[in-house]
Formats: sequence, C-alpha cells, structure tokens
Amino acid sequence: MPRSLHLNDFPWEGVLVDLLLIAFWTWALPSASAWCATFPHLAVWLVALFQAVAVGRMVALYFETRTQSALPSWFSPLGGLCAVLSVGGFIWIFAAMFSSQVRWGFFTQRMPLVLVFVTVASLGIQMEFAGEARKPFVRALDAALVATYLFVAEAFLFAMLDGAGTSHRRAMLVALVLCHLPMRIVFAAVPPTSRYELMSAGIAFGFLLQAVLV
Repeated sequence: MPRSLHLNDFPWEGVLVDLLLIAFWTWALPSASAWCATFPHLAVWLVALFQAVAVGRMVALYFETRTQSALPSWFSPLGGLCAVLSVGGFIWIFAAMFSSQVRWGFFTQRMPLVLVFVTVASLGIQMEFAGEARKPFVRALDAALVATYLFVAEAFLFAMLDGAGTSHRRAMLVALVLCHLPMRIVFAAVPPTSRYELMSAGIAFGFLLQAVLV
C-alpha cells in the first residue's frame, strides 16, 4: 500500500519563501527601497547580517549527509556551485559600489570580520540539529531567514539601481540574479523536495525579473 503524503514530506517552507517574496515585491518593495536609499549604511549591515546567518544555515544543511544522500548524482556539481556562490558571492557589495550613496568608511571596511564571525556562529548553531529531522518551527525559521535575506538584499539593490545608467542597470540585473538564484537553489535542494517547490520558485523568480525589467 502506498504511503500517504504527510505534511512533513511536503516542502511547504520553500513555497512559503516564494509566497513571502512575491508579497514583499508586490506591496513593500518601493517603501523598502526608499528606506535603503535613505539609510544605505544601515541597509548594508542588515543585508550582511541576514546573509551571513541565512547562508551559513542553508549551506550547512546542504552539505549534511541526509541532504547529500537524497540528491541525484547529476545535481551535485550544480548544487555545490550554488553553495559556493551563496557563501562567497556577496554580489550586492559590488552593486553598492556603483552608487554614490554609500561611502566605504570605518564600519563598512570592517564588515567582513562580522560576516565571518556570524557565519561561523550560524554554522555552530546548525551543529545542534545535525542528523535530526527539522521540526516545523525550525523549518519555518529557515524559510523566514531565507525570505528576509533575499528581500532585504534585493530591496537594497533596487535602491542602488534607482537613477542608474544603462550599463549600471545591466550590472544590477546580473547582481540581482546572482543574489537570488544560488541561495534559492540551495534551499530547494534541502529535503523534502518536490516539483511543486520548483514551480513556485520559478513563478517567484518571474516576479523578480518583471520587477527589474519594468
């Protein structure tokens, strides 16, 4: 007799990430981007902290034995590349450099030290859950971390995009894609997985591209 589908077997947290992002982009992006443009240094630090925690958590889950054993062999190179991009690809920093709104002063120059510390701390927290199935509240927390990081980072990039020239606009588009896709692919690779999450991720990415191109 086939086993009935249980809520724990459905990637509802991935779908939740996409729904949250679509809601943010639809109703909150203009005001969030305006806030980032008004307080660019604070926005830089918020993005940095959320990125360090969310990326540390997701990459640790991706390289967990349970995740690796559930992934098809052909996906490993792609997933590994996305994990590396998620860790090292602080693309939004380069986008910020295109803007005159951010001056790299005392705090921003020391930001890498904070990134390393918070990422290592988040990896240490992940060790507490090693080998255990994620409980619903932990899965919800993971979804909130990923959605918050992506939204804050992309709102910041949109703020830097405002008023930029054509060449800078193309660079921002690349930055947005590289900011969004690697993390979302890594999160989608963490069990449980299904085609429904891939569909929701594709729809959400379409919303992002529409917001950029309009």
